Parts: sequence; C-alpha cells; structure tokens
Amino acid sequence: MASLILRCGPYGHVGNGDTRPFQSSGASGAYPVNCAKSGWPSQSWAAIFVRSGNGPGSIPVSGSCGLGATLTTTRASAFVILNFCYQATSAFNISIQYSFTSVTPPATLSTSYIAEVFTLEGGGGSSGGSGTSGSISTSCPASLLGRFRFRIDGITSLPPPSPRRETTLSVTIS
Repeated sequence: MASLILRCGPYGHVGNGDTRPFQSSGASGAYPVNCAKSGWPSQSWAAIFVRSGNGPGSIPVSGSCGLGATLTTTRASAFVILNFCYQATSAFNISIQYSFTSVTPPATLSTSYIAEVFTLEGGGGSSGGSGTSGSISTSCPASLLGRFRFRIDGITSLPPPSPRRETTLSVTIS
C-alpha cells in the first residue's frame, strides 16, 4: 500500500536547525522540493547550483538544473555547489560524477568534496573525499522533507613566482 505525504514546497529548506517547508519562491536558502527523483505534476525536478565563474576575476554563476545536467567551469580555483529538497516515502540514491582536467607538472591540484543529507526527522549524514575524478552515490532516506547538498572544490597551484594554472571541473547529477 502506498504511503501518502502532504506536499511541501514548491520551495523549502531543512538543515542546521532551520526548517521552512512551505516557501512560494526560491528565496535565499530555499530550494526546489522534488518528489524523490521525480517532479510533481506542476513542477519539474530541479536542483539549485552555484559554480565558479570562468576565468580569473569572474563572479560565481547560479541557476537551476535537472537530473542528467552537466555543469562545467574553468578556473584556477573551481567549485560547484548543488542543493535540492525532496519528499520521499522510501529511500533513493543520488549520484554525482565529477572530473577535473589534469594539470601539467609542476602544477598541483588539490581537491575535496562533501555530500550531505538533512531531514526534518533528524536523519541523514555526510560523506566526503578527494580525487581528480570519480562517482559518488548518496542515499537519501525517506522523509517528510529532506535536503541534499553537494560541494566540490579544486585549486591549482605552482611553486612561486609562477601564476596559477586553470583546471576544468565537470559535475553531472543523476
């Protein structure tokens, strides 16, 4: 028998002691509320992203993306952040594939990522790591309102006085 839950959203927030299940717009810190890995009849599945701008001195770029989207940025200090809220009657997985272009020695590339899940019921967790490419699968537990957050960073460096070299970061959510 199917479980029924009251629809939150269309935007919401949960995490760090702050819960806002019914937001009418994507105001600061409010994210689209998805039905697990599906959209609602009146709203397509979406995540909010922020990524570094391309090139030195550029400002971050933000917007929304759907499942299967690939976000790409090229910069000496590259990052991508993804956030979405969800409602689910059973657990589901979100996968992130990422890759940084190789950096020619003597340049080095430092990377890190973290995936976090917050739920209204107090569940969730986080996992992190580093690497120049890989795939991360995160379980999102059943929840009346949950939030998924992913952040990945990469910084290139060269011994002084050389300038920093750019790297290209590509991130796909599925």
